[in-house]
Amino acid sequence: GACPEIVAVDGFDAPSLETLVKTLETLAPKARVAFNRVAFSVADRRAETRGVVAACASLGVGVVAADPLGEGLRVTDAKHEEHDAGMLQLLAFLGAMVGGGVQRSPAQVSLNWVVCKGATPEVATRTATSAWECGGAMLWRLDENAVGIVDERAAAADGGDGSAG
Repeated sequence: GACPEIVAVDGFDAPSLETLVKTLETLAPKARVAFNRVAFSVADRRAETRGVVAACASLGVGVVAADPLGEGLRVTDAKHEEHDAGMLQLLAFLGAMVGGGVQRSPAQVSLNWVVCKGATPEVATRTATSAWECGGAMLWRLDENAVGIVDERAAAADGGDGSAG
């Protein structure tokens, strides 16, 4: 293949990932798991609450956050039937506070939160404007305080299990 000895996986939970990494160390010592693609967003934190993000970090495996804006922009689109108005307001407020004089959109704050959690967002966009907006989320970082505030609001919305909605 194009990348010999590189393995990429999709949707592995923490125990399965640990087993795979240990098996590769034994059977194919040169091989390594580059990343684990998992659903991860402010609206769906199960990869974090179930230990997948932490396992990836401890094993040296990258996390690719599939659907980092939540199914169909559930987090950042007020028109979405399952949107969380409180989270949307919080993301908009943080966008005003952390922007350094530039208003950051709720989508940018949400993507930035994913990055601050150690994941790489996988964003599919259909317009140049959307791509520009998503790219703008990579030019700055939320501070620890802001990440903690988003964490608290998300935990309150999902009852602590990581799955809002």
